[in-house]
Amino acid sequence: MAKGSRGGQRAGGLTSGSGNIQPQQTPQAQQAQQAQVDNTQQAQAMSAQYDAFMQMNDDQKADVIDSMIKQGVPSHLADNDFQKMIYNIGLNDKPQLVDDATLNSMNGTELWRTVNNVYDRQNDISYTADQIARQVQAGRVTRVSDNGGSVYGRGIYFADNKTESSYYGNTRGNVHKTAQIRCKLNSNANIINHSKAVQGANSEITKGTKLGKVLAKCDRHSQASIYAMAKGYNVITSGHGYYNVLNRNAVTMSKSINSI
Repeated sequence: MAKGSRGGQRAGGLTSGSGNIQPQQTPQAQQAQQAQVDNTQQAQAMSAQYDAFMQMNDDQKADVIDSMIKQGVPSHLADNDFQKMIYNIGLNDKPQLVDDATLNSMNGTELWRTVNNVYDRQNDISYTADQIARQVQAGRVTRVSDNGGSVYGRGIYFADNKTESSYYGNTRGNVHKTAQIRCKLNSNANIINHSKAVQGANSEITKGTKLGKVLAKCDRHSQASIYAMAKGYNVITSGHGYYNVLNRNAVTMSKSINSI
């Protein structure tokens, strides 16, 4: 995670009821956030599971989360509480896929994700980089970050700069070894700064709310992501160039998979 030149550590919407906690923003910050998402076309609808969860109050959400984190996930998925939550509830929305020309015509913050081929020792399976990229684009379930890259919570990490994202690639000119995909935040995106998500989660825990008691049971990096999702956010930003996508329906993505 040390790669890149911008400050801090690097890594590669709906609201629900009166309990929703919005970050305090100046008019300028509000304008900047509005500019981050695309409003030129209607993003596809959220899943019924996502809508049902967001319609619950915080106490109901806490009950659901508490039940879901006690259940397991398939061995090829990350072993953390946010992964358990979204897998077992079924919060596995897919991104909207479009051709490059359509994506180019959209407004909104452009994001890149670079992945490398891996060998899964536990399951004795090799994954090419383009297979991993295709899973992000169209996989039936969402696989989130694990212990190797979750400084801004569990989720799927993107950079807002192509060159910065490419720093995480190991091989140039071979899409099977290193692949890159790109997307833009769409009108579904509801963004919270990571520091606000951490403060919000800690506040719930300190107050001893029902949601806070559940968050206290979760691993540290899952707390921010679960809090953000429970409060209606689906993207966490680092504040200096990285975006952690919690729900893939918050982005519209190019169908293309490229080498670097």
